[in-house]
Amino acid sequence: MIEPEEMETVNNSTTDRFYPCMNIVKCFIDSIAPIVLESAIKFYTTRYPMKAALSLLLAGLLTMAAATAEARNYGDPLTLKTPTPVSAILKNPNAFIGKTVQVRGLVVEVCAKRGCWLYLSGDKPFQKIQIKVVDGVIVFPMNARGKMATVEGIVEKLEMTRQQALTFHRHMAEETGQKFDPKTVTGPEISYQIRGTGATVEGL
Repeated sequence: MIEPEEMETVNNSTTDRFYPCMNIVKCFIDSIAPIVLESAIKFYTTRYPMKAALSLLLAGLLTMAAATAEARNYGDPLTLKTPTPVSAILKNPNAFIGKTVQVRGLVVEVCAKRGCWLYLSGDKPFQKIQIKVVDGVIVFPMNARGKMATVEGIVEKLEMTRQQALTFHRHMAEETGQKFDPKTVTGPEISYQIRGTGATVEGL
């Protein structure tokens, strides 16, 4: 029976002999692969010129589509250079009221009816902030959900009576397809949102 120390020695010895072989194989593959690929391309383009041209055209179109899908802009162009953490706005919202800010985060919810709002996740767990835009001026698509977005807008304070809060939460529940329990609204509410003026959504 081989002791653990002897087994480690055997394994190390085997590895020492194995790695040089792997390096030789890798060097061979690295040197021969470009030659084989070049020969295959020449053969294909010579034998099937029309198919080759169509393949190159398709590859170009796919590349252009992928580049176009990287980001899509909505509303006004972004002007600020540095995003403000959502956590900073939520921690001291009164310091930001009326100011134009840029925020960045994952889109976690989108208005399913008119695309007139979305929620961005914050930089800390369980935080999010609503981005509200003018209906019809900016329309966020449903497939923005799960994508990263950078948004600029003005921070606003919403003060609602209990009745206004009931109406607001009932409306939000209808748009997101969720159940609404009026008992969850116990009194007047104060919330904060960003009146969005421009956005860039990645990956669309």
